[in-house]
Amino acid sequence: MRTQRHEYMVLGRLVFDCEARINGFTPQSHPLWGVTIESHIAEMRRLWDLLDVKPEWLSIDQIENYETLLLQ
Repeated sequence: MRTQRHEYMVLGRLVFDCEARINGFTPQSHPLWGVTIESHIAEMRRLWDLLDVKPEWLSIDQIENYETLLLQ
């Protein structure tokens, strides 16, 4: 059975980057892991879609919300 530990870990890192940017812990000039907001969110969606068991700590709606907040 293939584990998806790596995907969960990377997705967690991408969430951390979003939270840090939204809460002002990193400057807007500091690049996200995905370089642009659009590529960052696209990678979050890609990883989320790959997961057989979706994380309780992140829904697709939350990813959409991160995108909205980051693009403001």
